[in-house]
Amino acid sequence: MGASMRVLWLCVILLSMASLTQAAGPTPLQQVLPAGVETLIACRSPYQMPAASRDWPQDDLFHYRLYLPAGYDARGQQTYPLMFIASPSGNARMGVMAARLKRDRWVVAMLVESRNRSIVWLPNFMAAYHDITQRVRVHKSMLFCTGLSGGARVCGYYPRLRPGFQGLILQAAGFPQRPAYLRGANAHIAVYGTFGNQDRNRREGRRIRAGVPPQTRTLVELWEGGHTWAPASVFNRALDWLEEKALLDQVYQNSLSGAYRWHLDNGSIR
Repeated sequence: MGASMRVLWLCVILLSMASLTQAAGPTPLQQVLPAGVETLIACRSPYQMPAASRDWPQDDLFHYRLYLPAGYDARGQQTYPLMFIASPSGNARMGVMAARLKRDRWVVAMLVESRNRSIVWLPNFMAAYHDITQRVRVHKSMLFCTGLSGGARVCGYYPRLRPGFQGLILQAAGFPQRPAYLRGANAHIAVYGTFGNQDRNRREGRRIRAGVPPQTRTLVELWEGGHTWAPASVFNRALDWLEEKALLDQVYQNSLSGAYRWHLDNGSIR
């Protein structure tokens, strides 16, 4: 092999190593992301690894799939509401919720590591929250969450962990305990529960109503089915109700002006 060929192969190897090193780190905040599709984002959690956690990622990275609405302009000014999705088995996806979330131009964060019987739901949410609120233009006072079963339970903790939540859609599970933490700045949150009429967890609808302060609006819907994600029609009703409670059933707030504009624009788009 000639000297020039050896130099060429050395350059290829060094570039490959640099590419692998970059891929192993967090996704750069400045990275331009495509709109209308999902992008896997790697980020670090503000929490340090607990000594007893065997679930903690070896590279200290957590992940979420980020969906940016079609037409999102990285140089624009419009802000968008944000929906977190948590799954009991991890690797959350939009599923039957995708059509509505895409149509109405939501930013969506689908948590990857967060799952049942693991403490990593907490650092995964915190990592995603801190990353996404810096990365894209989300309306920080228009945050929502939905999850199935154990994913629904962890959603109940989010408003206590970070501000800006307006509503929760708890699917196939209620709160993990009496939600006494929905108080003060969180008391205004609206909570919609969905349960299949054959789901053994349907009795947990009582947890959604029990223990919340008077300011916390709640509604529970039973539909024909079992322990699974709600049909698209049920999710649409839940989201209609949450948007109404967040934007229409209260006095106008200047801080939500961008959200009002988003809501009105959606009416003309449909």
